[in-house]
Amino acid sequence: MPTPDEAEQLGGLLHDDNFGSKACRRLWDAAADELMQRDGVERFLELSSYGWRYGNVYWPQLIVTRRYPLYFFQQHLKRRRRGSYVVAFHALVARIVADGVRELMIYGAGEAGRVLFQLAAMQGLRVLFFIDKKQHLWGKSLEGVQVVSLEEAASKGNAVFAVGSIAYLDEIRGEIERRYAPLGRPRIYTAY
Repeated sequence: MPTPDEAEQLGGLLHDDNFGSKACRRLWDAAADELMQRDGVERFLELSSYGWRYGNVYWPQLIVTRRYPLYFFQQHLKRRRRGSYVVAFHALVARIVADGVRELMIYGAGEAGRVLFQLAAMQGLRVLFFIDKKQHLWGKSLEGVQVVSLEEAASKGNAVFAVGSIAYLDEIRGEIERRYAPLGRPRIYTAY
């Protein structure tokens, strides 16, 4: 499955099946996009899986991804276990985006925090810092973002947090609120 960037960049490439054909066709074109919109994504993918003859579509996943960049990722999330933190973090990021937030900090530099980072990045959110209690992580970089202490993060002025953890949520929320008490009330987003 192409990423949204790949679909955008590769869509202009030409396809030639090398079976003596003199015709080349773009991987993405308006006719294939219209076909998908007319028939719906599910039916489009089903019919395209039988070969290129359905609308001369050579890479149907590219057509879908150009129009609906997160379609395949959302389908993947629907198939995962209901209790998965990936599903919960996806909903968390959707709430953050709906609130108009564009920049935030992620509290938690573990595996869950990195998954939250990836989901946030897919939605165009800018993560300013990872925050973690573990001093040995401070100053290091994860996913190109610096890990800092809560105190250092507070000194930078941003007060929007997404908690990249599914455990100890009350403790983490309390810690952030105590640190920010003199600075005003922070916005804290949690999955649960």
